[in-house]
Amino acid sequence: MRLKPDYAEARRNLGAAFYRSERIREAIAEYRLAIALKPDYVLAYSDLGVALSDDGKHAGASDALDRAVRLDSSNALVFHNLGYVAMRAGERKKAVEAFQAALRIDPAMSESRFYLAALYLAANDRAGALRQYAELKTQDTQLAEKLFRAIFKDKLLVVEAK
Repeated sequence: MRLKPDYAEARRNLGAAFYRSERIREAIAEYRLAIALKPDYVLAYSDLGVALSDDGKHAGASDALDRAVRLDSSNALVFHNLGYVAMRAGERKKAVEAFQAALRIDPAMSESRFYLAALYLAANDRAGALRQYAELKTQDTQLAEKLFRAIFKDKLLVVEAK
């Protein structure tokens, strides 16, 4: 970045471009530069957490997202990312709490609702998954269909053509 190397938002955007290109370590470096330039940059901490998780660094990911939450506890995306990272790290309780927090802030976060339902299913809480499905089917029909199939995989009727 020749024009404005001290522009934190540009560093985050470059990190996002690297992330989308699956150049995770370069993304991490750019997110860290963005944070160095702007130490209260909530979204850069959030993005860093997801990228670190993808790189297998779950403790660092959790630290970055916990920092993002401390900086802005009203950001649904931060809680969604915290839930996603906790879920990938096997921290079910933390993941459930984070997805619930994301949905309290923004009930329309369909991915948070989907992952929360998946966690309920994994814990054999079919009723909890069904509650999330009822909401999800009004928000995102594709995710709702995926969830429906997961909930009812053992109950689907198979009809053979004759």
